[in-house]
Parts: sequence; C-alpha cells; structure tokens
Amino acid sequence: MDKEDDMWRQRSRISWLQSGDRNTRYFHEKASTRYKKNFIEGLLDENGRWLERDEHVEELMLQYYGRLFTSSGPTDFEEILDAVQHKVTPRMNQILVREFIEVEVKNAIKQMYPLKSPGPDGIPPLFYQHFWPKIGAVVTSTVLAFLNSAYEMMHHISQKKSGRMGDLALKLDMSKAYDRINGKPKGHIIPSRGIRQGDPLSPYLFLLCAEGLSALIKKEVENGRLGGVAVCRRGPIISHLFFADDSLIFCKASLEECDALQRVLRVYECASGQQLNRTKTSLFFSSNTPMDIQEIIKERFGAQVIKHHEKYLGLLSLVGRNKKNTFNSIKDKLRKKLAGWKEKLLSKAGKEVLIKAVAQAVLGNNPSFTWRSIMFAQPLVKNGLRWRLGNGESIRIWGDKWLPKPSTFMVSSPRLFMPHDMKVGELINKEEASWKADAIDALFMPHEAEVIKAITISSHLPEDKLIWAWSNNGVFSMKNAYWVACQMSIVDFSGSSSDGSQERSFWKRLWQINVPHKIRHFAWRACRDILPLKTNLVKRNVLQVATCDGCNVEEEDLIHFFWKCSRAKELWSSSKLVFPNIIDRLSSFKEMVWCLLMDEKSSPENLELLLTCAWVLWGNRNEVRCGGKRKDGRMLLHWVTQYLEEYRSVMVLSPVTNTSVSHVQR
Repeated sequence: MDKEDDMWRQRSRISWLQSGDRNTRYFHEKASTRYKKNFIEGLLDENGRWLERDEHVEELMLQYYGRLFTSSGPTDFEEILDAVQHKVTPRMNQILVREFIEVEVKNAIKQMYPLKSPGPDGIPPLFYQHFWPKIGAVVTSTVLAFLNSAYEMMHHISQKKSGRMGDLALKLDMSKAYDRINGKPKGHIIPSRGIRQGDPLSPYLFLLCAEGLSALIKKEVENGRLGGVAVCRRGPIISHLFFADDSLIFCKASLEECDALQRVLRVYECASGQQLNRTKTSLFFSSNTPMDIQEIIKERFGAQVIKHHEKYLGLLSLVGRNKKNTFNSIKDKLRKKLAGWKEKLLSKAGKEVLIKAVAQAVLGNNPSFTWRSIMFAQPLVKNGLRWRLGNGESIRIWGDKWLPKPSTFMVSSPRLFMPHDMKVGELINKEEASWKADAIDALFMPHEAEVIKAITISSHLPEDKLIWAWSNNGVFSMKNAYWVACQMSIVDFSGSSSDGSQERSFWKRLWQINVPHKIRHFAWRACRDILPLKTNLVKRNVLQVATCDGCNVEEEDLIHFFWKCSRAKELWSSSKLVFPNIIDRLSSFKEMVWCLLMDEKSSPENLELLLTCAWVLWGNRNEVRCGGKRKDGRMLLHWVTQYLEEYRSVMVLSPVTNTSVSHVQR
C-alpha cells in the first residue's frame, strides 16, 4: 500500500502533500487527469494544416525543436560587451575561483527536491539525503576529487609548454537529447544552444543576457538617443524595468527614439542569439501621441497597440477606478486552478492544504513588493476599522470595536454569564429606538454604561456599518492610515504585549501542536465555532430542532456536546484528564484550549490527548448520524491512546517538515 501510494504521489507530480491519510485514489485521479490534459491530438503546421498522424506530428515537432535548439552562431559581441561595466571585484573573483569544499557538496544535496532529477543510475536525491550519514564521506570525496582535480588538470594542460610528450584531455558527451510525444520517445535532437531544463546555470545565463540589454539601453540614454520617462517633474528618469522574463522599456514616442531602440534590440539579438517575438510584443502610447506616429512605430516594430499592458510581475500594470474588477483576475485564476481537481476525494484538512498551496502558487513563494504591501496592509486596515451603530444586529457586544473609546473601542466589562456572541441589538428597544438602560446598568461597569447610553440611536435603525475609526467622517485616508501604521510600529518595537499579540501567539501555537494535521484543522474549526453542530445548523435554517441526540435533553452546542453531555463526561472521566477551574463557566471551546495551550506549566501531552479525544468524539457522533454504531467512552479512549502512540512513534522515526503554506489564523 505504501509503495502504491508513493508511486501515484510521484506520477501526479504534487509536492504540497507532506503527510496524512492515504490518498492513493486522489493521486491516481490526478495523474489520469494530467495525462488526458497533456495528450496531443494533433498540431497545426506553418501552412495552417491540421496534422494528426503520429509520424506527421513527430516530424513537425522535430523540425520545430530542431530549429529552436540550433545555435544561430552569434559572433558580434564587441558592442554589447563594451557597454557592460565591470561588476565582479577581485575579492568576488577570488571567492568564485576557489576550490570547492565539503560543506558546499552537502548543502547542494540538501537543497535538491527529494523526488526530482534522478541521476543516470535512476537514484533520486532522496536516496543520498536519507543515507547521507553512511555514504556522505564517499560521495563528498568523489565529487570534490572530480570538481577540483578536473580544473587543476585542465589548467595544467593549458599551461604546459615544454617536455617531450604532450597531454590530452578527452571530454565525452553522452547525448540524451530526445522528446516524448504522448509519453513515448520520438526522434532525436542534439541541441547546439540552450541548456537542460532545471539546470542551475539557467538563471545566471539569463541574468547575463539581461545585463547586456540593460547596459545597451543605459548607454543610449547617456548618449541622448533614448530619453526614458519621468513620472513627475524632477523625478528620476526610468528607461527600463527588468524582472526575470518580464521586461518593460520606456522612451519618447518619436521616430528617432524608435530607431535607436530598434538598433539596440538588433545588437542584442545578434550578440545573444535570442529573437524578439514580435507577435507577443505590445506597444502602449500616451494619449497625446498623434495617430500617424503611432501607426508608423507600430509598423516598424510589427507589434500590436493596446490600451494598457495586461500584467507586470503578476499584477495589472494600470489600475483604474474600479479596483474590484482590476483584481478579479486573481480570484478567477485561483478558481480555475481548483476547478479541475478531484476535491471530493479529499478530506476537509486535505482541501485546506490544497487551497492554501494553490493560492500560494498563484501569488508566488517570493512575492513582489506589491504583494508584500497588500499583505502588510491587512492587519493595518483591521486595526483601523470600527463599527458605526445602526440597529446593532451585526455587532457583538464583546469582541467587536463599537464604543467611542479611542483606546480600544471595545467593551472591557466582564461578560459573566452572557453568551459570547450576544449582539448589541439586544440592548436596544427597537420600538422606541432607545437603549434598555436597566439592562445596560446591570451588565456593564458604571463608566462603560454611561459611554454606551451616550451613543445616539437613529430612529430609522439602519444597518450597522464598518467605518475608518481614525477620521472624523469615518472615511479612509492615506494620511490616517500612515499614522496608524506608525503607531503599530511603535507598539511592536516597544516590546509590550497586547491582546493582538496574545491572539497571534495562540493561533501559531495551535497549528504547531504535535497531532496529525486533520486534528489541528478540527481544533481550529472548533475554536472558531464553525462545526456543523445542531445549534449552528438551526441558525442557518438547515434544521428546525437543535436537541442533542446523545442525551435528548439540552441543545447541541459546543459547550454541551464537548463538555456537559453525558457521553462527553463519560469519555473525560475515563481519560483522567485534569481540567482548569473554568469548566463550569466555559463559553467556548477556545477558552479551554487557550487555558491549556497558553499556560507554560501545562503538559503538551494533555492538550494532544484532549484534542484527539474531542476529534474522535465528534467523528463517532457523525458516524451515528449516518447509521453507525455508538461507542462508549472507554472504547473511544482506548482507540485514542493507541492512535497517539502510533503517531508519536512514526514522528520520532521520520519527522515531517512543516509545510510552508501559511495557516489561516482568525
């Protein structure tokens, strides 16, 4: 079963799954779907003819890739090399040419993805990583002997100028260039330019070429043949922006600068062997450019004129007034990525990891400055928002910002016996559009009661509204936002703790508990009170009655089901767990987890046992609702104990690296 699971894991080419239940069926479906998607039915040739027969498709692909990987034989390098300034200092060069050392070999092996790029012997990097303590010394000495000795020998041969007998170095190249069509080897190609996909030299060669083009453009700017563009008076002149394969060049929309730019591109093409893809090149003109000039430049470049460049670094290069439509493409891209996947074959925890992995892939593991700015702004905006009271139906009394108190905007009076999700609307007399003064005086501390009763209630009782707390009119402004950001920085650097930092610490610790990911996911849902318990289903009009099936006495909410129901008490009694002295006044699942998780004296094993017991209790409840057998507390505890022992023993033998996908916290 393990072998089959590993096989389909590799065939599906999914790297986001680190651990969890067997997913053989999912991997099988994913691999099958991928094969169908990549299957080539036919191709169009240069004359527009549709070819379907295997031999015709093979011939067309060999011709195309033969031309693509055949060197154009560039020879004119002088001008582009003259434009490139020296960047490598003698100190840098000394580091680059020094001998390889043992640490570099070990680091290179560790950085390889375990199941990719197997060597000629078919052994992937996983083999060397796993058995490194045994074979590391041999591998290191062999690699260092080859790397260092090879360069020493070539240097020796090149420097040898005397002696009766000359030396010879014969380099053997085992050509493995071939292509596959629908999974089958077809034809034979020997590239004379380009390097193997995934070769670590690839980004460096690309950067060298891009540096040459950049140097040519800078030279033309210095000589006054290209002007560049400044976004404001006395602002810096920008002539080009390069990032990986995203390139933007800016100049004046004149025929003279058009000719200068074309010459730069010709020199670059001749020196690098790269060719400008004119069909995908686009031009964008400012609105004050005459149409006749636009047409001439368009014809010279053979490119299309567009209203705005679609994307640069993954975002639209121009953002209009309708911000929602501007960024809809991101949601659409994420939706399309997830649409074809067999989500029904995964559990909720599996779906969670899947969605986060896809979202991170869409945004990138190394986000641009724009994306980092967007992510940074989220806590800033949350910190600056508060509620403007209308009818009070959307505002929680405890936990939401709604009081006109600039310190926290939140209620500080203890909640006592009141439900945690009680709304402000319950304090309002709707018929008279006034406060229930007696109830407010009974629930809140005197100074806070006076603040609440001083809030004006509109006779129309409009909907509650989120506003920007730090402006007089409730409207967001950059000036206020900058001030809030500065205040947040002061708090962060002062070293003082706050409710926000405690909250972040809680969620971070929750996702690090040493239990399977599906149990951590369950705990997160329970702490957020989003489990489909009967009370929650009644709120959503899914059920009409919320009576607990276990005892048929009280309503099935979080507190009753996990702590006060007779079935839950039976399990906890068998577990011998010692709970904090808050069990009788618990208002949420999160409170219990908080007490055990944030208390440094509390044993981690107790929390692991508690969460696993709660997860099993919830699972058996769902089994019974689907016609399964009800299990008593001792039976459930026995299963939990055995399950945790097996999990801990496996984690000791083969620890799993935490996934890099960020967890949703609040």
